[in-house]
Amino acid sequence: MKVECMENINKCRFISYIKPSEPICGSDRVTYSGECHLCSKILHEGLNITKLYDGPCVSKVTFILHF
Repeated sequence: MKVECMENINKCRFISYIKPSEPICGSDRVTYSGECHLCSKILHEGLNITKLYDGPCVSKVTFILHF
């Protein structure tokens, strides 16, 4: 993902001014405001994160059934 981010960083800067991004869930289980936000974290903080899926991260829910 880091290579892809480096190739698209200028595009991200341009797009972020035109339209808002949709949230995505990163492999660190943090919701990012879009792929550009995730790429910014990867490039500027040296993090090793990948996109898990589109949409906000969903916390794991545990159900306990009582009988």
